[in-house]
Amino acid sequence: MRRINRMLVGPALAPVLLLWSGCGGSSPVVADTEEVVRPVQVYVVPDPAQERVRAFAGTAKPALETEISFRVGGEIVELPVKAGDPVKTGEVLAKLDPSDYELQLRQAEAQRDQSEALEKQARAQYARVRELYESQNTSKSELDQARASAESYEAQRKAAEKAVELSRLQLEYCTLRAPFDGQVVAKMAEKRQTVAAGQTVATLTSGATMEMLVGIPETLINRVQLGEAATVVFDSIPGQTYAAEVTEVGVENTGKSTYPVRLTIQEQDGRIRAGMVGEASIAFATEGEAVVVVPAESVVSE
Repeated sequence: MRRINRMLVGPALAPVLLLWSGCGGSSPVVADTEEVVRPVQVYVVPDPAQERVRAFAGTAKPALETEISFRVGGEIVELPVKAGDPVKTGEVLAKLDPSDYELQLRQAEAQRDQSEALEKQARAQYARVRELYESQNTSKSELDQARASAESYEAQRKAAEKAVELSRLQLEYCTLRAPFDGQVVAKMAEKRQTVAAGQTVATLTSGATMEMLVGIPETLINRVQLGEAATVVFDSIPGQTYAAEVTEVGVENTGKSTYPVRLTIQEQDGRIRAGMVGEASIAFATEGEAVVVVPAESVVSE
């Protein structure tokens, strides 16, 4: 019986002892049974025997973009367009003061009329001298002189007519018209500003087809071919990938160890605007021995 009591006392006192130890100095160590989940980034290693895709930063620009300028200089008296305006072929973009060119045209027309009168007089004189020569009443030298005079005035009359034509064209050049349907991207001049011939007044774009201009390093430029397929994405248009095609491969270094390559975006999307920064991806076939490429962050020391 004593032995049985001792065996019963031990288990009965266990909860009391455990409670006392919990109220006392050090706390018991409790095992943590929760499973710790650590995030892992997975990267699929591509097949080294297939093509390797390289990405290049680029900027979007219209496929057709033209800087518009006057062929003659003068003061702008009309400038009805502004940046963002759509324009049609032949629509007036700007006008110069035509006063000086109208005066030049009138002067050229007066010189032409005078040349015509002198030529008519010289031809009449040549006809009279020729009649006298045929009747043997004048010399051959006088006939030659009269003929040369008539031909000289004829040449002067033709030159005067060309001057009239040029003056008329210069007067027409005082009106700047849109060469194609498009949109005004930028306006570089203002009304009452005096501009020189060839000075840019506005920049037009067709707005239909867009391109991306990227820089390809010299180690890869010889592997880029015209007509090669590519894909283009823009940060400002998330979730959208555009098919593109290589339409121009530069032959001159841009000074940054890259060569310019132009990609034409096959799809038309009004959300793509000039100056948007994006990324173009081009696939290059592997050369030589196959090499497995993995991100640098995945390589650690032993």
